[in-house]
Amino acid sequence: MKKSDKELLLKIQKYCLDIQQLIGDIDVDAFKKQASYEKQYACSFCLFQIGELANKLSPDFKLASSGFNWKGAYGLRNIIGHDYDGISVSSVWRACQSATKNLLPYIAGLLCGDSKTL
Repeated sequence: MKKSDKELLLKIQKYCLDIQQLIGDIDVDAFKKQASYEKQYACSFCLFQIGELANKLSPDFKLASSGFNWKGAYGLRNIIGHDYDGISVSSVWRACQSATKNLLPYIAGLLCGDSKTL
């Protein structure tokens, strides 16, 4: 793994951990409430950053680590960045769940050099 890809993964991991801290154990209904409005924005920012960083990963790395949809993360970044009002709170919630339950452990495996993840 290139040093630049590792640095990007560490940043992505940080944003996943930020999402995990923001949403804790609240469910989608609690996330949708007005009281969680700030969390929705903060999580959207983290998802935006994850997509931006995913786009900067080297093509070779993305090809070798096909266990995550890096292109989809960048697509979500584009939706958040260009049509924020068009994305549903439920979609943000699902993306947050994916970041914490799928992407976070996947990155941990990549950073530990687990060959099963590549």
